[in-house]
Amino acid sequence: MPLDAICLAAVKEELSRRITGLKIDKVHQPERDVIILLLRGAAGPCSLLISAGAGDARVHLTRYRFENPPSPPMFCMLLRKHLTGARIVEITQPRSERIVEFSLAAIGAMGELSEKKLTIELIGRASNIILTDSDGIIIDALYRIGGDMSGKRSVLPGLIYRPPPIQEGKLDPFGISHEKWAEIIMAGGPVAVHMANTGTCPVNSPAAGGATGETFNGIGE
Repeated sequence: MPLDAICLAAVKEELSRRITGLKIDKVHQPERDVIILLLRGAAGPCSLLISAGAGDARVHLTRYRFENPPSPPMFCMLLRKHLTGARIVEITQPRSERIVEFSLAAIGAMGELSEKKLTIELIGRASNIILTDSDGIIIDALYRIGGDMSGKRSVLPGLIYRPPPIQEGKLDPFGISHEKWAEIIMAGGPVAVHMANTGTCPVNSPAAGGATGETFNGIGE
């Protein structure tokens, strides 16, 4: 099940605690839409899985060992060039969006310190993995998008990165008032019933029928 903005916030917090400060040792691309970053630090190695799959876009640590293709894809080789040896400085999530940003301190071609950012957009069919430089210029993306394809923005090397447009009418679950929560609950429906019975908010659970994600996801697919 794809992550919504609320679950992604929890994942981001866990990753921030566990892998901030670690260095990227290796980069693999075992599948078309999956990137594996092998990380190393004082506590030992670990693997970060990044998936831009239309139905299972996600980011998390994994112990699963993927089989890599005989020859790495072009995007994998580009990530290796720019990210091998880079240190994870910070992990952020734009408020209420299904986006995670990894700020990285990388080593440039001449051995100089170079800031990079790996942006993971977990937005359903439009999910993507985008690498930018310190000026926000796109170095490359897993899926290149021309303006004629998206109708709203282009994701191409050399362009300034612009995040996906915010979907109008969506609520911010982290900024919503108690009064608004009460209004939602009083309106009834499966979400309200589940919350009243359990005291929890069912994010895209069967009880909610996906209604919470539909209400609170900040970015449209």
